[in-house]
Parts: sequence; C-alpha cells; structure tokens
Amino acid sequence: VAAGEYEPALGLSFSALVLTTASWPLVEQRQNVILPPELSACVAAAQWQEAGVAAQPLKGDIALHGFKKPHVISMSTYFMTVLLLFNDQDCLSYAELKAKTNLTDADLQYCLPKLTKCHLLVTLRKDGGTCEGSKLTKSSVFAVNDAFAFKSVRFKIASRGPQQASAAVAIDTRIDQDRVLYLQAAIVRVMKHRKQLTHEALIVEVLSQSTLGFKPSVPAIKRCVEKLIEKEYLERLPDS
Repeated sequence: VAAGEYEPALGLSFSALVLTTASWPLVEQRQNVILPPELSACVAAAQWQEAGVAAQPLKGDIALHGFKKPHVISMSTYFMTVLLLFNDQDCLSYAELKAKTNLTDADLQYCLPKLTKCHLLVTLRKDGGTCEGSKLTKSSVFAVNDAFAFKSVRFKIASRGPQQASAAVAIDTRIDQDRVLYLQAAIVRVMKHRKQLTHEALIVEVLSQSTLGFKPSVPAIKRCVEKLIEKEYLERLPDS
C-alpha cells in the first residue's frame, strides 16, 4: 500500500506493505507498545487505506541532524520508539522510557545497550557527566550524545541478536504448528459432514476450505490425515 499522498501531512516519507494472515501466528499476541506521534500517524494512515488491516511498523530510517554531519540510520520499531522520544526531552530515565513506550524490560535491556554502544545515547552520572561502559540499571538516565559522529553517513543498527533469531525461529515453528491444527480441524470438519470420502476427494475439499491466506501442500494434508488416523479420529476403510 503506497502512502506517498499522505507524506506531506505526515511530514515524512512513508510506505506500507500489507502481509497476508499466513505471515503471522493464527492466535494473535500483540504487545501494546506506545508509539511516538511520528509512528502512530503512519499506523493510522495505513489502517485508513486498508480497512481491517492491523498495521504495525516494523522498521524504518531516521535522519539525524544537528551533529557534525547528518546521518541516516536504519533501525527497527523499538529502537525508533525509544530514540524519537529524545526529540522532546534532553534526558530520560529508564523508568520514564518504560512508561512512555510500554516496552518490556527485556526489550529495553536489548535496545538501550545497543544505542549506547554506537554512542547515539550516553548514560548520565548523578553529577550530570557521562560515563561509558556503565552497566545498565533501572535507575540509569540517558541523553543524546551531542558529540555523536560516525564514519558512514548511512548505517544500520542490527536488531536481531541471538535471542531475536531464536524468537524468530519460535514464531516460524508456532506458525507451522498452527497450520497443522488448522488442517486437522478442516479434515475433521469435512469428514463429519461427508461421513465417507476417497483420499483424493478429501484433499480437494480441504484445499477448497483453506481460507486463511496460505495454500497447504498436498503432502502436508496427507500427513495430517495419517496423524488423525493414528489418533483414531478417522478410520481407513478396509477396501480403500
């Protein structure tokens, strides 16, 4: 979904891609992150264009000005959510960042060290000075590093470490499990209605009832049928 016509009103370059239902787990688990106005306006524009779409920003670029030279940084939603808060605040404590974003401790404890490691943010001491390499605590206070400089004008803050990679694998596994349960339910539903079907006819019926945006493969349906026979939900006729 292109959103170029809304860019003047939003004050930024914006475009949206609508993912099919099959790209997400069937049972939705969404974290209620509080987005800054710049991002929430984009979400509203995407939802207005595509009725019924639950919009959620995933990544974007932030242009930095006011330093020795301008930079453009690619980062994920959570990094943007934290960093954009410093447009209106000189410094923010850990507790304030958590309250303003509603991010979990795990997410903040991943984002904040990344932002301090690349020297975009600095940790403040009680006397107002900065300290490098200090351990992140829930009493830490952060500010934008006015002396920030990077050799490249454009760079990226990696948003997927080992934990995020394992989380992505877990999501993919859960999607596969959800699809198996969906197919098994579709098979049982068809057989309750038809009582008796050939293997080929059952596959055709299940394919026609798959309306969640993904097209199941024939081998996947066959595996589900065999599993249901093992569980004695279905029975293979002697002459079939």
